[in-house]
Amino acid sequence: CEMYRISELEECLKCTYPASISPETQDRRKTNTLALQSLVGSAIDERNLKYGVLEERLHLFTTKSGEKVFIQYPGKESIAEGGNRRQFDFRPRIMTADAT
Repeated sequence: CEMYRISELEECLKCTYPASISPETQDRRKTNTLALQSLVGSAIDERNLKYGVLEERLHLFTTKSGEKVFIQYPGKESIAEGGNRRQFDFRPRIMTADAT
């Protein structure tokens, strides 16, 4: 087993991303965004969710360390006054493996 210096390891693991986003990636992002908006919008309407009163969490994934990543909605900007209201606002939530 060969030992690498940090700089050598960085060079081995380095990857380059394009400066622009492909049309396929844009389409997938749009599809995912619309699906999430539909899910959140339906939940808010069906369960009469309100920021700070009745909210819901959606579990997205669990890390190898047992941390759980959620989104919680609706967010505070969903009740903002005027043109700043964002109906699908949510915030991230993380629960550590020990449930904190």
